[in-house]
Amino acid sequence: YVFRNAVLSYLLDCDSNLFSMRIMSLLENYPAEALYSAMNLISSHDVPRAMTVLSGAPDFRTMPREQQHEYQTNPIDLHFAQRRMVLAICLQMTLPGTPCIYYGDEIGLTGYADPFNRQCMDWESRNEILFGQTKMLASFRNRTESLRTGFYKTIYAENGILAYIRYTKEGKDVFGKSCTDDSVVVVINPNDEHKDFSLDIPDAKCIKDALSGDLVSPTGNISLILEPLSYRIFIPERK
Repeated sequence: YVFRNAVLSYLLDCDSNLFSMRIMSLLENYPAEALYSAMNLISSHDVPRAMTVLSGAPDFRTMPREQQHEYQTNPIDLHFAQRRMVLAICLQMTLPGTPCIYYGDEIGLTGYADPFNRQCMDWESRNEILFGQTKMLASFRNRTESLRTGFYKTIYAENGILAYIRYTKEGKDVFGKSCTDDSVVVVINPNDEHKDFSLDIPDAKCIKDALSGDLVSPTGNISLILEPLSYRIFIPERK
């Protein structure tokens, strides 16, 4: 669970530099054929559900099973967990690897370790924000070649904020396969406060919002205020 642990720790501790180093360690220690097909799990049947961990719940190893069974996340912590979970899904869909959604992550199921992480799928009371974001990000990944087999580079990791670029180059992906050149910049703010953010993207003639299509900058420079617990995805149009 190297990927899961790195993602959850980053979203709770807001240490973007450490998270960047953990991702680079994965890139350096695994051949591309293994890394790009590795299942990027956020939850599974072996570990507490991500929503529970991201709510700031106590470590399950410090609790008797009876307490784990009875534990209920309070509404305020659940709200912050949902917002962090959206960021986790964004990371899952945009970092190298193959996203693998453990059933219920997309609707906000909670639960401690086995068997409390195996409850029935509850479509009637699903978290619509999380469900909608998961569908949108999965769709965006499926139609964006650089997110599936593109190169990865961290371009900013300060004050909790992480920005990275996924890209193909010279008509090739990371495996040397012919493809259409494109690039995507992902920015994550896991802090619970607004953050000023500026970034210069070389060789970009303008920058658009990847999900809305709106023009963000008529140059290769981004300068904006990031909302708390938010992400942005940009498409730089190359010169």
